[in-house]
Amino acid sequence: MVRKNLVSSGEGRTRIISPGLPTNENGLYLLAFYAEVSDSTFDTPVLRYFVLDKSGIQALPNISKIDVVAPGINSPLAKETSFIWQKIEGASAYQVELFNKGDDIAISGKLVPASFVKLSLSSFSLEQLMPGYEYHWKVRAFNYQGQVIAESEPRLILMSQ
Repeated sequence: MVRKNLVSSGEGRTRIISPGLPTNENGLYLLAFYAEVSDSTFDTPVLRYFVLDKSGIQALPNISKIDVVAPGINSPLAKETSFIWQKIEGASAYQVELFNKGDDIAISGKLVPASFVKLSLSSFSLEQLMPGYEYHWKVRAFNYQGQVIAESEPRLILMSQ
C-alpha cells in the first residue's frame, strides 16, 4: 500500500509516479486507486497491464486471425478514431499496438478487458506519435495465461496533422 497526498498544480492535474508494480508472473493485472476523501466528481482510475515473459509462455501452435472492422487501411488517426475488431472466444484481454512502419517494437497502444471489442486511444497514447507519419497497427487477443491466442494482420494508419 502506498499513501500519497496529491496537490494540483492549479490546472486540476497531478502526475503520479508509480511504485514498482508486480512483474514476476504472467497475466493481466489491475491496479485500482482509492480516495479516502472524495467529492465523487471523478471516476476512480484503474490501471490495467499485462506481464508477458516470453521465456515462461509456451507458444500456441495455431494462432487465430482477428478480423478488423475499423479503421480501414490508410485511414487517418485522430482522437475520435475507433479501433473495432471481432470477438475472440477464450480471450481475457485485447491489446491494440502501434509500430513505426516496418518495425516490430510497439511505440504506443492500449490494453482492454475482453468485454471490449472497440476502443479509442487516449491523448497520452496519441502524443507518442508524430503527425503526418505512417504507422502499422494490430490487435492481439490474450488468454488468462498471457498467451497470444489471436492476432490481426498489421495495417497502415496515418497520424493526422
